[in-house]
Amino acid sequence: MRKELILIFTIILLVSLTTITGVYAIEEKAKIITLSKKELDITGDGLKDTIHLNVLPYQNKSSYYKKIYLKINASNHKTYMIPLESGLKPTLKFVDLNDDSVMDIFANIPIGENGDECNNFVY
Repeated sequence: MRKELILIFTIILLVSLTTITGVYAIEEKAKIITLSKKELDITGDGLKDTIHLNVLPYQNKSSYYKKIYLKINASNHKTYMIPLESGLKPTLKFVDLNDDSVMDIFANIPIGENGDECNNFVY
């Protein structure tokens, strides 16, 4: 009888943990915000790719973003996700930094309270 009770409690515990995790994942997915979307060729194949700058804000609605990432829908029908550092008001610029006739992505993410410190990324 005791083994059966332990088994029942274990099953209830496991089911409740997976339910909580599933709800949390759905909540997080719903809060993703696209700050910008740009269509241009970044692969050099002559076809336009779509670049999304997506963020996940903190629940307290602060201006500091919990997660920042690039979502690239390439012309070859593949999707690429590039995680960036968390921070404030990220911006993207598209420039040919290495002079190869293909646009590069320059991401700037302020991290200091006054915007005096920044993380920069080039792809």
